[in-house]
Amino acid sequence: MKKTFKITLVLYNIFILVIIFKSLDGSITFGHGLGDLYYLIFGLSSFVLAFIIFLIRRSNNKKSNLTAFFGVSLLIITAIVLILKITILRGPEYHSFNKERIHYDSGKRLYSDYR
Repeated sequence: MKKTFKITLVLYNIFILVIIFKSLDGSITFGHGLGDLYYLIFGLSSFVLAFIIFLIRRSNNKKSNLTAFFGVSLLIITAIVLILKITILRGPEYHSFNKERIHYDSGKRLYSDYR
């Protein structure tokens, strides 16, 4: 269980860092414009939380499986939430059917960037 926990933690941290850097690069978007910063903070805080769980698990002499199970399940839930927000549950500033970013004006008309 110890080796599985470490491998899961390393893979999760790589996943979170890729999402953060790709989002800053602009190749991944959550579709909320400036609200994408919320998901960057969410990803960064989950990265820090995973690191804290690793440190607690490493320093604890009584290595219970409950701590590892809680840590891995928390990581899986946050990864699923981020994947869903990147793909299916995107915000209103992104058309998923033609992959264009759109803008709304006060008359509720859509304006595309790529016309």
